[in-house]
Amino acid sequence: MVGYACLGAQRFTSIADAAEKLEERRRHYNDDLPHSAIGYNIPSALHFSDCATSPPS
Repeated sequence: MVGYACLGAQRFTSIADAAEKLEERRRHYNDDLPHSAIGYNIPSALHFSDCATSPPS
């Protein structure tokens, strides 16, 4: 789950802008950041066995 701490640090100009920024944060959290609880892997690497990161948008 993506943390909502990013909401306090962002200024959104519209709902679409908020959705775009939150999607960027979600992708970064799931595709780039290793997590110690899962052996310093990225969450999406465990979910997608074909080594793809996020599903196609």
